[in-house]
Amino acid sequence: MNRISPRVVPKFFAVIGLATGLGLLLATSSPAAMLGLTATDTVVGGTIQATAQLSESQSATGEISFEVFGPGDPDCSGVPSVLGPAQVNGNDSYPSGAFTPPGAGTYSWSAHYLGDSENLPADSSCAVSTVAKASPVVAGTATSAITVGATITDQATLAAGFSAGGQLVFRAYGPNDQNCATAPEYEKAVAVNGDGTYSPSGFVPPPGLHRWTVEYSGDANNETAGTACGAVNQVSGVTRAAPSIAARVKGRLPVGTPFQMEATLTGGHAPTGTIAFRIYGPGAPGCATPLSVDTIAVSGNGTYRSDPFVAQRPGRYRFVAAYSGNASNGAATQPCESTGLVSHVVRRTPAVKPRARLEGGRQMSLRAHLSGAASPSGVVSFRLYRPGDRTCRRKPILSGGISVKSNGTLLLAQYFATKTGVYRFSVGYSGDKRNRRYQSSCRGAQRIRVS
Repeated sequence: MNRISPRVVPKFFAVIGLATGLGLLLATSSPAAMLGLTATDTVVGGTIQATAQLSESQSATGEISFEVFGPGDPDCSGVPSVLGPAQVNGNDSYPSGAFTPPGAGTYSWSAHYLGDSENLPADSSCAVSTVAKASPVVAGTATSAITVGATITDQATLAAGFSAGGQLVFRAYGPNDQNCATAPEYEKAVAVNGDGTYSPSGFVPPPGLHRWTVEYSGDANNETAGTACGAVNQVSGVTRAAPSIAARVKGRLPVGTPFQMEATLTGGHAPTGTIAFRIYGPGAPGCATPLSVDTIAVSGNGTYRSDPFVAQRPGRYRFVAAYSGNASNGAATQPCESTGLVSHVVRRTPAVKPRARLEGGRQMSLRAHLSGAASPSGVVSFRLYRPGDRTCRRKPILSGGISVKSNGTLLLAQYFATKTGVYRFSVGYSGDKRNRRYQSSCRGAQRIRVS
């Protein structure tokens, strides 16, 4: 039997002459077989398949083999991957086996009918399968709420990728950039190795709302992806630090004594600004109007002292130390009348010492030395007792007083003794609003012997 080629269509007669006789052989051809080919598309990670359509064959048997080329081989000229074969039983559609592409791109197929005793081999033209990139998704979870001084960061989960490479770029935008339109205050790229969760080291931001974005670069097998500005869970709130201030003063001191208020600032984040030391004098209840305000610059947590202050009159003084705060720190103060911030300023107790001496014969020089008084006023008085008055109960033979304006030695009087014996000389101080009264006792009186 003659073999009919599936690529030849004409009908023909062949006449063969034999040397020993005449014979006539008549052969009639069948319609030529055709081999068509279609292919499926997929997303990287899936499979593709081709289907061959065999038609116009003469009860074809045998096999159809399949080849896959690429990616990037549109004319099926490279080295193929061979699939199949499919067993043939007449004109029909014959699928290839499933093929898993190694990556995204365009793959080409070819099919080959191997022929049989009735049909010659046949080849298809190239068919194309498109393998699209994967479409990964990115979801971020940023640090939600912290106090200034701590680190914020973002955490991004990459899913639905195909052996993803490339990188994730994390960006944070400052409090005044609600649309993430200006240069980021922080940017960090993290290499990607497959689906998973990734995070940068983060940074220490100023107070305010910080918005994050995450951008996946994509690669040969994956599309780009990312999160939008202001996306859910992509905002970090940073609050100012809440420092505290603890101040103290001496609880009791004499009027006119210089002293300082001391305040310790703690819990601030690199605090700057000022501490105002306010002093409220007697007769100013409720800390309404300060008697004095001393402002000290702040540079970090620590202990700060006011300039020296001198209370000019006795009474109950109240003190308040107030930290101003700054962009990173809230203000801090202690309430009026806080423990340790009330000082009782009392009058001084000065000392007056009598000083008398003879200046040639019986001439007495009577003096007094005033010390320990605060801006004194008033009068220093004296009494001179005659000889024999050991208890200073009799009427003094000489007395008087002199107004004072300062500490020091005062000449009170000159006296000429008319009698011999031991004279007693005592002094006193009248006191004023800043200083207590003082009177020396008879025992403390100075004795002057006149011979």
